[in-house]
Amino acid sequence: MAKKRTRARKKPTIKTLQAAVESFKGAEATGRILDLSGRAVRKWLENGKLPESELSGRTTYAATMAEENPDIDVKALHEQIKVKDSNLAKAS
Repeated sequence: MAKKRTRARKKPTIKTLQAAVESFKGAEATGRILDLSGRAVRKWLENGKLPESELSGRTTYAATMAEENPDIDVKALHEQIKVKDSNLAKAS
């Protein structure tokens, strides 16, 4: 039996929340994909990160966005949360 050729998966190129939301044509469209309001997504953009519940595993917004657009890098979005939180801790 001949070997099945598989295409190499390209690495995700979208590494920021802003770029991920723009890839879906805005906060309203992103909210519809995630069953959220556009306002919730705009709050994330104001904060520059996804909510804390994403890291604890209670929500999977980044993974859901990546299912819709494989160019979205879930790990990079999670890293954005950690960086923002560590910067806040240093400032206080």
